[in-house]
Amino acid sequence: MMRSLSFSLVAAVLLGANVTYAQSAPCASLNDSNTNVANFISSRNLSRPNSWGWRYVPAATQIARGLRIFTNNSFTTGFMQLEIWDEDATTMMPGKRIATGTFYAPKSATADWVGTNFDKQVLMQNGKSYWFVWVEIGWATFPTEPGGTSMPAAAVWNGTSWQTATTDQLKFRLYCSLIDTKGASAFGTPCAGVSGSVGTAFTNLTPTVGNTDYRIEGTGLPSGAPTAIILGAIANFPSVPFGGVAPGCFLNTDIVVTIGAATGTGDVRASAASGHLFLPLGIPNNPSLVGAYIGVQFATFDAQSANALKYVFTNAVRTTVY
Repeated sequence: MMRSLSFSLVAAVLLGANVTYAQSAPCASLNDSNTNVANFISSRNLSRPNSWGWRYVPAATQIARGLRIFTNNSFTTGFMQLEIWDEDATTMMPGKRIATGTFYAPKSATADWVGTNFDKQVLMQNGKSYWFVWVEIGWATFPTEPGGTSMPAAAVWNGTSWQTATTDQLKFRLYCSLIDTKGASAFGTPCAGVSGSVGTAFTNLTPTVGNTDYRIEGTGLPSGAPTAIILGAIANFPSVPFGGVAPGCFLNTDIVVTIGAATGTGDVRASAASGHLFLPLGIPNNPSLVGAYIGVQFATFDAQSANALKYVFTNAVRTTVY
């Protein structure tokens, strides 16, 4: 129902709109010039997700907004998280989590660049040690490159503490803007909820004709909360501030249709992950859809908000089929 409704909209609006976007370049990366990846998978722990870490020391001060790694899971569908942690000065291991983001990881036979936006902007200081942490359910392809360039250190969580690991050739792309793909750009400013987390919209896929897996995801939103999925048709719709009813929040797409949904509450092993949701927008193999446009924004209820409009609003994802 959600999919057919959404793509009846896509087929109807702005055909030939000439609104194609290139993918933004990462502001830092390693081992990302090829598709060589480890030929082993992570173990499966029945009592908890796996957590793996890699130390990252910025060569220049930068603001981290999103992260992608090169991986897949050939055996099961679930979710993954990417996080930034500080470093414990005593153990020289991951200390405290600074920011996190969640993305959907359906069963897939091949590895690809996948990731998420963070729920906070992270100012990473030149020369200071941070940790990229990957949380996954097990049986995932390890996102490292055999013979690649090593990170300064690697670690694994054993359930009670972080321990040194040896798989340190991480394939990553760090972004200083919200993540996007060719044909799917991030537009507008998202706003934070009472918790301080910033909910954002993104996709890891490209909106090509015939991509029946295409979807828009939301992360960093209030957990287990009602959400309005806003669909728009105007490619250059300007951000409109909500003013005093929701200070700092914006409507980042026009409103043609809204769909009711809810964010998840579970960890990466659950059927719906906490603070995350996604909208399937499978694209039929129909060349007449080239140039079709749709804007998507999530608005999630924030029960603790003191605003008259008790919602947090993401950026929009502007999708143009090609």
